[in-house]
Amino acid sequence: MMCVQPDACAFEKAAREALFALREDMRELRDRLNRIENAATRGAMLLLANLAAIAFSLAEKLLR
Repeated sequence: MMCVQPDACAFEKAAREALFALREDMRELRDRLNRIENAATRGAMLLLANLAAIAFSLAEKLLR
């Protein structure tokens, strides 16, 4: 896009740079959230596995 006024060109350039930085920040945020979701899912699965093991252990003791 051709700028007629130098101020408009500077503003447009600054706006483009700000948008680029915002996109990068959003991409980084999305990556961090994905890692947090994955860690939370693994933690929940480990918790469920431990609870199942405790339940089976208690059931085994009760059946003896």
